[in-house]
Amino acid sequence: MDERTGFDVNSRSTRWSAILFGVVGVQTFIIQPGFVQGLIEQLRFSERQAGLVASAEVAGIALTALALAFLSPRLDWRSTIRVGAVLAAVADLASATVTGFAPFAATRFVAGVGLGALVSLSWAAVGLTKSPEREFALYVAGALTYGAIGLLVLPWALRAVGVPGMMVTLAALTLVSTTAARFMPRSAESRVSLNPDAVDIGGPMKAVALGGVFLFNFALGASWAYLFVIGVGAGLPEQSVANALAFSQIAAVAGSVVPFVLSRRAGRLAPLAIGLMASAGCVAALMGSISVATFAISVGAFNFLWNVVLPYLFASMASFDLTGRMVVYAVAVQTLGLGIGPAAGAAVITPGGFDGVLLLSAGSIGASLLATVVALLHHRNRWQGSAARLPA
Repeated sequence: MDERTGFDVNSRSTRWSAILFGVVGVQTFIIQPGFVQGLIEQLRFSERQAGLVASAEVAGIALTALALAFLSPRLDWRSTIRVGAVLAAVADLASATVTGFAPFAATRFVAGVGLGALVSLSWAAVGLTKSPEREFALYVAGALTYGAIGLLVLPWALRAVGVPGMMVTLAALTLVSTTAARFMPRSAESRVSLNPDAVDIGGPMKAVALGGVFLFNFALGASWAYLFVIGVGAGLPEQSVANALAFSQIAAVAGSVVPFVLSRRAGRLAPLAIGLMASAGCVAALMGSISVATFAISVGAFNFLWNVVLPYLFASMASFDLTGRMVVYAVAVQTLGLGIGPAAGAAVITPGGFDGVLLLSAGSIGASLLATVVALLHHRNRWQGSAARLPA
């Protein structure tokens, strides 16, 4: 417990509130495939327009995440979360009243600006806990569970209440979540104690580490958006491709369990190095002529590894400084990577297929591996040096 504030960031209420805000912050993004389909079928948007609407919300989240990377030390986190949630809810309600492409995209951008506060500060709060691997893993598992349930009921919900009803529901969920804001820390000063291995690794090495986060998420964005068409383009039956992607969601939940169970027992370097190398291999395995079995195994393993890597990656960011700001920076570059990746992938698609997309993704994961390993080794040297200087 922080002796000055009497606040314990490791309390159950704080940890679960942070996970709640993290899930609410990406509640539209997680069910994006169904949401986009609803825009096409009910609002008569084109595929391109629906994609731009989805991108507008991600852009809003990224903008706020970037701003909070610099402003969070000067803001009250609880108040910022409340303001962000109210802004997002108002934008959701506005989305329920408009139908044209431009005004709808504008309301989704504003919603993203509000939700960005929830995403950034919830992840920052998780980074302050004494076991960030476990808490990030719980967040990932919660988000995946919400996504699985949401995508399952979304077709029925859209038929029953339409896109406007969906927007009103999201607004209500966001407003209800504000009741948990009182359990959130007011700032990064609310940690019980520094993570046992927290040490400031210096500006240049922080940039390298953040580059690793960006590259990993850039690779995810570049490949994940096109996996369905990659499978169909390889001549596989559509239903087999759909089944493989559905299976991969189950694998993703299983992947999120690994960091929760292992926590720090395997360290961070080994899980990240193995996970990133294997992820690049899964993507590369989809190049050229592939079978249904190859596609299913590669996509399933890719989603499994993705959700093993993510908690360890953000837990590492939390240990790279003493203020919690590295996690906020990491959320910002993560969002940028996920947003830029699909556009970069589209730029390298050729009439001959998607091997350019897969090569771009695998290469970016390899570069992320290099940056992450360098940052972790530097952190280890810094931490060992600081530990050696502590009094006996």
